[in-house]
Amino acid sequence: MTQPTYKSAIAQGKAYRILRQGITEALEDSSTSMPEWTLLSLVNERGTMRLNEVASELGVEAPLVTVLVKQLQAKNLVHVEADATDSRAKIITLTKSAQKLLPSLESSVGTHVEQVFKGVGERDRAVFYRTLERLCENNDRTK
Repeated sequence: MTQPTYKSAIAQGKAYRILRQGITEALEDSSTSMPEWTLLSLVNERGTMRLNEVASELGVEAPLVTVLVKQLQAKNLVHVEADATDSRAKIITLTKSAQKLLPSLESSVGTHVEQVFKGVGERDRAVFYRTLERLCENNDRTK
């Protein structure tokens, strides 16, 4: 029998709050917010990114990315330059400080995530992540 929709919503809300609170605590010592960490990690993975690419990848509006990037610039964690092929576009790259900081952030966050997922097997984790990715893809297709 299918579970009532509200029970799914309650479980999703609780899980989100548990993960967000733990990640926020894991990042506390570095004075880095969860959105900042996410942006830094994404740019680190890609090397360089345009502001609008970051917004699209994170599923947020460009003005929010602009605010986050300004905060990260103030912390000397990102450089922003005009795109050589489109002067209206801005390219984000990480500073050496950010590159040094990210491994410790990943370690702190990873420790928390491991605690939350304790007792959840690798296969179930993989299914969980694939399900989240598919939900996002479905949402992207409906826009």
